[in-house]
Amino acid sequence: MSVIFPLSNYFIGVKDIVSDDYLSSRKKIEQLEKDYPTLGLHVSVEAVIVAHEHNHPLIFTPGGFLKIGEDEVEGLKRILNDLLAPVNETIEWEIGEVISHWWRPHFTMDMYPYPLPHIKQQKELKKVFLVGLPEKCTFSVPKAFKVAAVPMIDVYENRANFGAIISSIPHVLSRFQFVFA
Repeated sequence: MSVIFPLSNYFIGVKDIVSDDYLSSRKKIEQLEKDYPTLGLHVSVEAVIVAHEHNHPLIFTPGGFLKIGEDEVEGLKRILNDLLAPVNETIEWEIGEVISHWWRPHFTMDMYPYPLPHIKQQKELKKVFLVGLPEKCTFSVPKAFKVAAVPMIDVYENRANFGAIISSIPHVLSRFQFVFA
């Protein structure tokens, strides 16, 4: 993905929540701990979606857990459509490359950009993909959710507010040359 479009090209509406699969971070970890003995390592996917406002990049990062045996790209498309597509519609997502891997060694919020060598069984692997948007589209977000496209400058080295994964995104994206449409 090299072309990013203005945020004003996108309309965000509201829909009733479709599923409980997209829980708070704490609830996700509780579910992970409950399921781990039978399912083992969980794989989750997250999208880094980039738009711009006055040529300043903005990001948002929806994601979720894959179903057992689900293909990563198809799973990410399913999750993005569940979270962001209008009811009974799909959005044609441009799933790009994996830009980072994050490992959860324990049932805590902490994740690391490499598997800790002294932990034999990691609990979660999160793969972060760069995802392109169509030039224009309408999103519908579940009522209980907040979606914010955050200026990349606010995220940059701001681990205290955004956590390790999101605050690392500007570094990871620095290797891409974006064209502002």
